[in-house]
Amino acid sequence: MKLRNLWMGTLLITFSFLFFAACSSDTSSTDNGAEEVTSAVQEEADNSISEEDNSKGELVPEVTAYYEVWIADQGTNEIHIIDGETHEVIETIDFQDVGDKPHMLVFDDAGEYAYVANMGSGTVSVIDAVNREVVVTLETGEGAHAAVPSPDGERVLVANTPGQSITEIVIDKENRDFRLAAI
Repeated sequence: MKLRNLWMGTLLITFSFLFFAACSSDTSSTDNGAEEVTSAVQEEADNSISEEDNSKGELVPEVTAYYEVWIADQGTNEIHIIDGETHEVIETIDFQDVGDKPHMLVFDDAGEYAYVANMGSGTVSVIDAVNREVVVTLETGEGAHAAVPSPDGERVLVANTPGQSITEIVIDKENRDFRLAAI
């Protein structure tokens, strides 16, 4: 057994040596490839610099997508929508008459609806993300902590932390119908 282990170790060392030797033997072709890649990267970088920025020698990335950041604010009972580029609040959804202490806000996979768990009122509010309006608020249980939509978009599970329970919301997006599942 010891002889076999010794043989396997020697074989492994030999193959490792041959592998490293083969990788480092032809440096001229590797160097040319690296120069070509470096040249291509530099050319692309040069093309992305505008005339104004080129005088400073700075690279300024182009923003290709618009995005928003939605924040549930328990202190003010509001949902703040922030422009991802300027970081300015572009809209606020007032939750004073909707739910108390919006805690966690999760979007469905399509980005059509946001589900907001309201810890203070034990409810979940459904927001139409395009129109930025609350579609419905459902009583789900004490201390609704998080409302997470399923990948198929047909239900939302709500964790009610203090009550140690889970509530299921059934979704019919075609009819904009959101209701508690029958128990």
